[in-house]
Amino acid sequence: MRGEAGRRRLDACRELKSGPPSQAAARRARTRPQVRLSPSTSKHLTCERVCPRGNRLAMLRKLVRLQIHPWVATATEFLETLEAILRDRRRPFLLLTLLIVAALLGWIAYVPIHELLHAFACLALGGQVEELQIQTRYGGAILARIFPFVRAGGDAAGRLARFDTGGSDLVYFATSFAPYLLTLLGAFPLMRAARRHGSIALLGPAAVLAAVPFLSLGGDFYEMGSILVSSVLRLLPTTGGVSPVAIRHDDLPALLGEMTQRFPEHRPLWGVAVALSTLVGCSLAGGLLAAARRLADRLGPSGTSRA
Repeated sequence: MRGEAGRRRLDACRELKSGPPSQAAARRARTRPQVRLSPSTSKHLTCERVCPRGNRLAMLRKLVRLQIHPWVATATEFLETLEAILRDRRRPFLLLTLLIVAALLGWIAYVPIHELLHAFACLALGGQVEELQIQTRYGGAILARIFPFVRAGGDAAGRLARFDTGGSDLVYFATSFAPYLLTLLGAFPLMRAARRHGSIALLGPAAVLAAVPFLSLGGDFYEMGSILVSSVLRLLPTTGGVSPVAIRHDDLPALLGEMTQRFPEHRPLWGVAVALSTLVGCSLAGGLLAAARRLADRLGPSGTSRA
Protein backbone atom coordinates (compact mmCIF):
# COMPACT_ATOMS: atom_id res chain seq x y z
CA MET A 1 0.00 0.00 0.00
CA ARG A 2 2.76 2.44 0.89
CA GLY A 3 4.56 1.62 -2.35
CA GLU A 4 1.40 2.26 -4.39
CA ALA A 5 0.78 5.60 -2.68
CA GLY A 6 4.38 6.61 -3.24
CA ARG A 7 4.13 5.85 -6.96
CA ARG A 8 0.97 7.95 -7.24
CA ARG A 9 2.63 10.95 -5.55
CA LEU A 10 5.64 10.57 -7.86
CA ASP A 11 3.40 10.48 -10.93
CA ALA A 12 1.58 13.59 -9.72
CA CYS A 13 4.86 15.47 -9.29
CA ARG A 14 5.93 14.50 -12.78
CA GLU A 15 2.66 15.75 -14.24
CA LEU A 16 3.09 19.11 -12.44
CA LYS A 17 6.61 19.48 -13.82
CA SER A 18 5.79 18.47 -17.38
CA GLY A 19 2.45 20.21 -17.60
CA PRO A 20 -0.94 18.78 -18.57
CA PRO A 21 -0.83 16.03 -21.20
CA SER A 22 -2.09 16.77 -24.66
CA GLN A 23 -5.38 15.36 -25.88
CA ALA A 24 -3.60 12.97 -28.27
CA ALA A 25 -1.37 11.67 -25.49
CA ALA A 26 -4.38 11.18 -23.22
CA ARG A 27 -6.23 9.37 -25.99
CA ARG A 28 -3.25 7.06 -26.56
CA ALA A 29 -3.03 6.34 -22.86
CA ARG A 30 -6.72 5.41 -22.74
CA THR A 31 -6.61 3.18 -25.81
CA ARG A 32 -3.27 1.49 -25.02
CA PRO A 33 -3.98 -2.13 -23.99
CA GLN A 34 -2.85 -2.99 -20.51
CA VAL A 35 -1.01 -6.30 -20.56
CA ARG A 36 -0.08 -7.90 -17.29
CA LEU A 37 2.53 -10.63 -17.40
CA SER A 38 2.91 -13.35 -14.87
CA PRO A 39 6.22 -13.41 -12.98
CA SER A 40 7.34 -16.57 -14.84
CA THR A 41 6.54 -15.09 -18.27
CA SER A 42 8.27 -11.83 -17.41
CA LYS A 43 11.34 -13.73 -16.23
CA HIS A 44 11.35 -15.82 -19.41
CA LEU A 45 11.18 -12.77 -21.68
CA THR A 46 13.93 -11.04 -19.73
CA CYS A 47 16.12 -14.15 -19.99
CA GLU A 48 15.51 -14.47 -23.74
CA ARG A 49 16.40 -10.79 -24.23
CA VAL A 50 19.48 -10.79 -22.06
CA CYS A 51 20.62 -14.44 -22.36
CA PRO A 52 20.22 -15.87 -25.88
CA ARG A 53 21.86 -19.05 -24.61
CA GLY A 54 18.37 -20.50 -24.09
CA ASN A 55 17.72 -20.22 -27.84
CA ARG A 56 21.00 -21.92 -28.65
CA LEU A 57 20.28 -24.77 -26.25
CA ALA A 58 16.82 -25.25 -27.75
CA MET A 59 18.31 -25.37 -31.24
CA LEU A 60 20.94 -27.85 -30.07
CA ARG A 61 18.27 -30.09 -28.55
CA LYS A 62 16.34 -29.96 -31.81
CA LEU A 63 19.41 -30.97 -33.81
CA VAL A 64 20.06 -33.87 -31.43
CA ARG A 65 16.46 -35.04 -31.82
CA LEU A 66 16.79 -34.87 -35.60
CA GLN A 67 19.93 -37.01 -35.39
CA ILE A 68 18.42 -39.61 -33.07
CA HIS A 69 14.88 -39.85 -34.42
CA PRO A 70 15.60 -41.96 -37.56
CA TRP A 71 17.44 -44.56 -35.48
CA VAL A 72 14.72 -44.70 -32.84
CA ALA A 73 11.97 -44.90 -35.48
CA THR A 74 13.76 -47.74 -37.28
CA ALA A 75 14.33 -49.73 -34.09
CA THR A 76 10.72 -49.14 -32.99
CA GLU A 77 9.29 -50.35 -36.29
CA PHE A 78 11.49 -53.45 -36.21
CA LEU A 79 10.41 -54.33 -32.64
CA GLU A 80 6.75 -53.71 -33.46
CA THR A 81 7.06 -55.95 -36.51
CA LEU A 82 8.71 -58.69 -34.47
CA GLU A 83 6.03 -58.41 -31.79
CA ALA A 84 3.28 -58.64 -34.41
CA ILE A 85 4.83 -61.78 -35.91
CA LEU A 86 5.33 -63.49 -32.55
CA ARG A 87 1.87 -62.61 -31.25
CA ASP A 88 -0.33 -65.68 -30.72
CA ARG A 89 2.41 -67.93 -32.05
CA ARG A 90 3.55 -71.10 -30.41
CA ARG A 91 7.26 -71.65 -29.71
CA PRO A 92 8.38 -68.00 -29.86
CA PHE A 93 11.94 -68.98 -28.93
CA LEU A 94 12.12 -71.21 -32.00
CA LEU A 95 10.97 -68.29 -34.16
CA LEU A 96 13.63 -66.05 -32.61
CA THR A 97 16.24 -68.67 -33.46
CA LEU A 98 14.96 -68.76 -37.03
CA LEU A 99 15.18 -64.96 -37.14
CA ILE A 100 18.86 -65.09 -36.14
CA VAL A 101 19.51 -67.75 -38.81
CA ALA A 102 17.66 -65.69 -41.44
CA ALA A 103 19.66 -62.59 -40.50
CA LEU A 104 22.98 -64.49 -40.70
CA LEU A 105 22.09 -65.90 -44.12
CA GLY A 106 21.02 -62.44 -45.23
CA TRP A 107 24.35 -61.01 -44.03
CA ILE A 108 26.36 -63.67 -45.88
CA ALA A 109 24.49 -62.86 -49.08
CA TYR A 110 24.67 -59.10 -48.51
CA VAL A 111 28.44 -58.71 -48.05
CA PRO A 112 29.54 -59.68 -51.61
CA ILE A 113 26.64 -57.73 -53.15
CA HIS A 114 27.64 -54.69 -51.11
CA GLU A 115 31.27 -54.86 -52.23
CA LEU A 116 30.39 -55.50 -55.88
CA LEU A 117 28.11 -52.46 -55.88
CA HIS A 118 31.08 -50.35 -54.75
CA ALA A 119 33.08 -51.63 -57.72
CA PHE A 120 30.25 -51.40 -60.26
CA ALA A 121 29.45 -47.81 -59.28
CA CYS A 122 33.08 -46.80 -59.72
CA LEU A 123 33.30 -48.47 -63.13
CA ALA A 124 29.94 -47.10 -64.29
CA LEU A 125 31.01 -43.53 -63.52
CA GLY A 126 34.27 -43.79 -65.42
CA GLY A 127 36.60 -44.93 -62.65
CA GLN A 128 38.90 -47.94 -62.52
CA VAL A 129 38.91 -50.87 -60.11
CA GLU A 130 42.13 -52.78 -59.60
CA GLU A 131 41.44 -54.87 -56.50
CA LEU A 132 38.30 -55.78 -54.57
CA GLN A 133 38.93 -58.00 -51.55
CA ILE A 134 36.21 -60.42 -50.39
CA GLN A 135 36.83 -63.10 -47.81
CA THR A 136 36.39 -66.72 -48.81
CA ARG A 137 33.51 -67.27 -46.38
CA TYR A 138 31.51 -64.71 -48.37
CA GLY A 139 32.22 -66.29 -51.73
CA GLY A 140 35.46 -64.48 -52.55
CA ALA A 141 37.08 -67.52 -54.20
CA ILE A 142 34.06 -68.06 -56.46
CA LEU A 143 33.73 -64.39 -57.38
CA ALA A 144 37.47 -64.21 -58.15
CA ARG A 145 36.87 -66.65 -61.01
CA ILE A 146 34.14 -64.42 -62.43
CA PHE A 147 35.52 -60.90 -61.97
CA PRO A 148 39.18 -60.17 -62.70
CA PHE A 149 39.43 -57.46 -60.03
CA VAL A 150 38.18 -59.65 -57.15
CA ARG A 151 40.73 -61.22 -54.83
CA ALA A 152 39.78 -63.73 -52.15
CA GLY A 153 41.02 -62.71 -48.70
CA GLY A 154 41.71 -59.49 -46.84
CA ASP A 155 41.42 -58.37 -43.25
CA ALA A 156 37.80 -57.17 -43.47
CA ALA A 157 34.76 -59.04 -44.76
CA GLY A 158 35.14 -57.06 -47.96
CA ARG A 159 37.02 -53.97 -49.06
CA LEU A 160 37.56 -52.01 -52.25
CA ALA A 161 41.32 -51.90 -51.76
CA ARG A 162 42.61 -50.29 -54.95
CA PHE A 163 40.54 -48.07 -57.23
CA ASP A 164 40.86 -44.80 -59.12
CA THR A 165 38.09 -42.22 -59.40
CA GLY A 166 40.05 -39.98 -61.76
CA GLY A 167 40.33 -37.30 -59.07
CA SER A 168 36.56 -36.77 -58.98
CA ASP A 169 35.06 -36.35 -55.52
CA LEU A 170 31.61 -36.95 -57.00
CA VAL A 171 32.66 -40.35 -58.36
CA TYR A 172 34.35 -41.14 -55.04
CA PHE A 173 31.22 -40.25 -53.06
CA ALA A 174 28.93 -42.21 -55.38
CA THR A 175 31.25 -45.23 -55.17
CA SER A 176 31.00 -45.17 -51.38
CA PHE A 177 27.24 -44.60 -51.33
CA ALA A 178 26.08 -47.05 -54.00
CA PRO A 179 25.52 -50.16 -51.81
CA TYR A 180 23.19 -48.23 -49.52
CA LEU A 181 20.63 -47.94 -52.28
CA LEU A 182 19.63 -51.43 -51.08
CA THR A 183 18.77 -49.96 -47.68
CA LEU A 184 17.01 -46.99 -49.26
CA LEU A 185 14.82 -49.16 -51.48
CA GLY A 186 14.51 -52.42 -49.58
CA ALA A 187 14.78 -52.14 -45.79
CA PHE A 188 11.31 -50.87 -44.90
CA PRO A 189 9.35 -52.54 -47.74
CA LEU A 190 10.81 -55.89 -46.63
CA MET A 191 10.06 -55.14 -42.99
CA ARG A 192 6.45 -54.24 -43.75
CA ALA A 193 6.00 -57.24 -46.02
CA ALA A 194 7.28 -59.42 -43.18
CA ARG A 195 4.64 -57.91 -40.88
CA ARG A 196 1.83 -58.37 -43.38
CA HIS A 197 2.69 -62.01 -44.04
CA GLY A 198 3.99 -62.89 -40.59
CA SER A 199 7.28 -63.97 -42.15
CA ILE A 200 10.46 -64.41 -40.15
CA ALA A 201 12.29 -65.23 -43.40
CA LEU A 202 11.63 -61.70 -44.69
CA LEU A 203 12.34 -59.98 -41.39
CA GLY A 204 15.90 -61.34 -41.22
CA PRO A 205 17.15 -59.66 -44.44
CA ALA A 206 15.15 -56.53 -43.58
CA ALA A 207 16.99 -56.33 -40.25
CA VAL A 208 20.33 -56.60 -42.07
CA LEU A 209 19.48 -53.78 -44.49
CA ALA A 210 18.24 -51.57 -41.66
CA ALA A 211 21.29 -52.24 -39.47
CA VAL A 212 23.95 -51.73 -42.15
CA PRO A 213 24.06 -47.90 -41.83
CA PHE A 214 24.76 -48.24 -38.10
CA LEU A 215 27.43 -50.89 -38.70
CA SER A 216 29.07 -48.64 -41.31
CA LEU A 217 29.25 -45.42 -39.28
CA GLY A 218 33.01 -45.84 -38.81
CA GLY A 219 33.50 -47.12 -42.35
CA ASP A 220 31.70 -45.97 -45.48
CA PHE A 221 29.72 -43.21 -43.79
CA TYR A 222 32.81 -41.73 -42.17
CA GLU A 223 34.45 -41.90 -45.60
CA MET A 224 31.52 -40.07 -47.20
CA GLY A 225 31.59 -37.44 -44.47
CA SER A 226 35.34 -36.97 -44.90
CA ILE A 227 34.90 -36.53 -48.65
CA LEU A 228 32.48 -33.66 -48.09
CA VAL A 229 34.49 -32.02 -45.29
CA SER A 230 37.83 -32.30 -47.08
CA SER A 231 36.29 -30.91 -50.28
CA VAL A 232 35.37 -27.76 -48.35
CA LEU A 233 38.73 -27.59 -46.57
CA ARG A 234 40.56 -27.73 -49.90
CA LEU A 235 39.05 -24.36 -50.71
CA LEU A 236 40.75 -22.84 -47.66
CA PRO A 237 44.45 -21.97 -47.33
CA THR A 238 46.37 -24.69 -45.48
CA THR A 239 49.68 -24.73 -43.68
CA GLY A 240 52.09 -27.47 -42.70
CA GLY A 241 52.13 -29.19 -46.08
CA VAL A 242 49.32 -31.65 -45.18
CA SER A 243 46.45 -31.91 -47.63
CA PRO A 244 42.87 -32.10 -46.30
CA VAL A 245 42.56 -35.32 -48.30
CA ALA A 246 44.54 -36.96 -45.48
CA ILE A 247 41.39 -37.16 -43.34
CA ARG A 248 39.78 -39.51 -45.87
CA HIS A 249 39.69 -43.15 -44.83
CA ASP A 250 37.33 -46.11 -45.00
CA ASP A 251 38.15 -47.19 -41.44
CA LEU A 252 37.83 -44.56 -38.70
CA PRO A 253 39.55 -46.62 -35.93
CA ALA A 254 42.51 -47.23 -38.25
CA LEU A 255 42.69 -43.52 -39.06
CA LEU A 256 42.73 -42.62 -35.36
CA GLY A 257 45.67 -44.97 -34.93
CA GLU A 258 47.52 -43.15 -37.71
CA MET A 259 46.89 -39.59 -36.50
CA THR A 260 50.48 -39.05 -35.38
CA GLN A 261 51.94 -40.12 -38.72
CA ARG A 262 49.36 -38.41 -40.91
CA PHE A 263 49.26 -35.09 -39.05
CA PRO A 264 52.64 -34.20 -37.54
CA GLU A 265 51.54 -30.57 -37.08
CA HIS A 266 48.33 -28.84 -36.01
CA ARG A 267 46.99 -32.18 -34.81
CA PRO A 268 44.13 -30.71 -32.70
CA LEU A 269 42.78 -28.88 -35.76
CA TRP A 270 42.91 -32.04 -37.84
CA GLY A 271 41.21 -33.83 -34.96
CA VAL A 272 38.36 -31.32 -35.24
CA ALA A 273 38.15 -32.06 -38.98
CA VAL A 274 37.95 -35.80 -38.27
CA ALA A 275 35.24 -35.21 -35.64
CA LEU A 276 33.29 -33.05 -38.07
CA SER A 277 33.58 -35.75 -40.73
CA THR A 278 32.23 -38.27 -38.24
CA LEU A 279 29.29 -36.00 -37.43
CA VAL A 280 28.52 -35.48 -41.13
CA GLY A 281 28.71 -39.23 -41.71
CA CYS A 282 26.27 -39.89 -38.85
CA SER A 283 23.91 -37.29 -40.33
CA LEU A 284 24.11 -38.98 -43.72
CA ALA A 285 23.32 -42.38 -42.20
CA GLY A 286 20.37 -41.01 -40.24
CA GLY A 287 19.15 -39.13 -43.30
CA LEU A 288 19.33 -42.34 -45.32
CA LEU A 289 17.09 -44.17 -42.84
CA ALA A 290 14.65 -41.25 -42.71
CA ALA A 291 14.49 -41.11 -46.51
CA ALA A 292 14.04 -44.89 -46.74
CA ARG A 293 11.13 -44.78 -44.31
CA ARG A 294 9.48 -41.87 -46.08
CA LEU A 295 9.91 -43.55 -49.45
CA ALA A 296 8.30 -46.73 -48.10
CA ASP A 297 5.38 -44.64 -46.80
CA ARG A 298 4.83 -43.23 -50.28
CA LEU A 299 5.23 -46.51 -52.14
CA GLY A 300 2.68 -48.35 -50.04
CA PRO A 301 0.82 -48.51 -46.75
CA SER A 302 2.51 -49.47 -43.52
CA GLY A 303 2.52 -53.14 -42.76
CA THR A 304 -0.26 -54.52 -40.64
CA SER A 305 -0.16 -57.64 -38.60
CA ARG A 306 -1.47 -60.82 -40.14
CA ALA A 307 -4.98 -61.88 -39.32
